[in-house]
Amino acid sequence: AFLIAGGVLVWLASLVPSGHKPDVFPMPLDGSSAQVAKRTPAETGLPDQKPPDAGPPSGTASSPRINGRPEAPPEKYFHDLNKAFSWPIEFYGKVIDDEGAPVVGAEAHVSWAISPVRNEPSTGVKMTDATGFFAITDVRGRSLSVVIYKRGFYFPRGQATSFGYAPEEGNFKADRNNPVVYRLQKRGPGVELVTSQYGVNAHLGISSPKDGVPVWVDFFERKTGGRGQMQVCKLTPPRSPDGVPMAKEWRLTLSIPDGGFVELTGDEFPFYPPETGYQPMLDFHYQPTETNWADSIKRQYYVAFGNPRRYGRIEVNATATGGVRLEYAINPDGSRYLEPKEKEQ
Repeated sequence: AFLIAGGVLVWLASLVPSGHKPDVFPMPLDGSSAQVAKRTPAETGLPDQKPPDAGPPSGTASSPRINGRPEAPPEKYFHDLNKAFSWPIEFYGKVIDDEGAPVVGAEAHVSWAISPVRNEPSTGVKMTDATGFFAITDVRGRSLSVVIYKRGFYFPRGQATSFGYAPEEGNFKADRNNPVVYRLQKRGPGVELVTSQYGVNAHLGISSPKDGVPVWVDFFERKTGGRGQMQVCKLTPPRSPDGVPMAKEWRLTLSIPDGGFVELTGDEFPFYPPETGYQPMLDFHYQPTETNWADSIKRQYYVAFGNPRRYGRIEVNATATGGVRLEYAINPDGSRYLEPKEKEQ
């Protein structure tokens, strides 16, 4: 009897839960979609988590955001901006010629941005010493620009001239033992060239007939008329009744009957034209049905003409509805050398 009574007590005790445990499955085992009762964090044993798209807690103001980041207070923005324009500038440079020799007395023209509201930067000039070296260490700003000048030299393109010092500008790091090297190109003796320069205009403007009637250009007289060395023909598209140019056919033809043109591409110092290979005509013909239609032309060429031969270079600028502008330089003595003499200062 005692054994039977003890067994009954053990069975009854097993039916009474010793503590609440969360369900292993949060939904009915029959697969029904009955809603699961919400439990508190204390019941689940998990931290209190908000949905990913939950807003700020009630009673707190949300911070404005720009590109996913909180917007800085105005006072911090202006503080950082003024700090950027007050960055210590340190720069070391060295100037050499095209043979690697130091250039003494070259002028390093520098400018640096010192204010976010001033358009005009501060400027100064540093002179190179006997080793071609110069240094800038006593200024503050956001960025620095450097251009080198020395009479008797060219400053070739492609050299570093702009440097940022504030962190967002790249924070250029100067090294006195490793200065930025600038290479100057020595000028030649140069010659007196006949150019299109007349008064304040560097170019010769041509108001040629719009119906394709040719007009001659005289390089030496700097004028157009019934004779010259180059012939220009231009066909201009008509205008609509309201005066707006219509995108129709237009054409520009340049010809040198006893010489021709060689296109000039990428020559920084175009002083030595070729002796042969000149084509007598350039024909720019644009029709609206073509994929290469354009409303303007800007090209550079070496030119040769006459007997005895003369050489030069020319830049052609023209628009569909406007005139033609020519900027040129011709060597009148027959030499193929086109470097101009340096102007006196």
